[in-house]
Amino acid sequence: MPQINIINYPVLGLKDFLKSFNSKKQKIYSNQNQIIKTGSASHAINIALEKSIENGYKKIFAPGYNCEVVFLKLNRFKKKINIKYYDVKKDLTPENNVFNKLDSESIFYLVNWNISPKKLEKIRNKCKSKGSIIIEDNALCFPKEKQKEIGDFVIYSIRKFFPVIAGGILAIKNKKFVLSKKEIKKRKKMNIILTAFEELLFFFENILSSAFINSFLYNIFYAPIDLAHRAKQFVIKFNDTGTFQVPFDNSLCNYWLEKKEQILRKRIENYEKYQKAFKGRKYLKHDLKHTNPFGFVLFTEKNNKKIAKKLSKKGYKAGIMWELPQKFKTMKNAWKISQQHIVLPIHHQLSQKQMEKIIRIVREFK
Repeated sequence: MPQINIINYPVLGLKDFLKSFNSKKQKIYSNQNQIIKTGSASHAINIALEKSIENGYKKIFAPGYNCEVVFLKLNRFKKKINIKYYDVKKDLTPENNVFNKLDSESIFYLVNWNISPKKLEKIRNKCKSKGSIIIEDNALCFPKEKQKEIGDFVIYSIRKFFPVIAGGILAIKNKKFVLSKKEIKKRKKMNIILTAFEELLFFFENILSSAFINSFLYNIFYAPIDLAHRAKQFVIKFNDTGTFQVPFDNSLCNYWLEKKEQILRKRIENYEKYQKAFKGRKYLKHDLKHTNPFGFVLFTEKNNKKIAKKLSKKGYKAGIMWELPQKFKTMKNAWKISQQHIVLPIHHQLSQKQMEKIIRIVREFK
């Protein structure tokens, strides 16, 4: 069966897709930056890297515990920039030694799972004292009104939190990296057909999967779903530039941002249900006053793959974020975390019955 990500993300229905064409433009959040809506968070990473390299930055320090898409994006620039990886602590914050290696030609890539405002301030001060810039990847925590941000570039993912086809946010907070009107005009045309095709494939995969995931018809529709999934992955490899959102996806994002408060509130309620259910077990604690987390990160005793497999058989696909390449085995904490954790979904479309099933299955394992 194809590994289609049904339950980790909210699913877009045809009715909402059609309604979205009447949506009005929405503010993403109130911080005063140059705000760009990109085709995805990965397209935002591209723009941040391109602008950094243009301005003379020659090396990047990125966490070894990271998404395969980030590794792909970084490798695209390996001839232009020196890529170095650092280990993380048990709470997924950066190891201390990495800050001694920074200098005025360095980019510090930070993945923010749940870093407190005080710790973020310390990271910012360490980087700035070395003259380094920061790419702050907040794809796993949607912004709150007064969320602490420290990056010269700040990245968010709309796709991870709302039922859209795709969508990312890039906030440029350092004036020297701001895109000119000419550059914006050029990027709006960049790979527009390829981006639209990529998103249509995702839409097709999503609609078919959500319609038949718990039905005997899913086996019949296996081939077209798998084909759409593979075609989308193929297109992503070629569409690796920093492109903006296509018009229909922009409408969808606006449609859901209108409802963001009630959606985010429901997500927090679901997160708290897991907290109660798994009291006494190890999990990544989020400060819900400062962040809207992507999911509930539960630590297991090397059973994360077994749990994911069991949930998948029942139609619930929890995430392992992330399975790392073998070369990262030398990074003690990053490798251990990749073997021992699972991300349980908290999105607003989960019913009480679905959550109870997920909790019951997970409780079978340590």
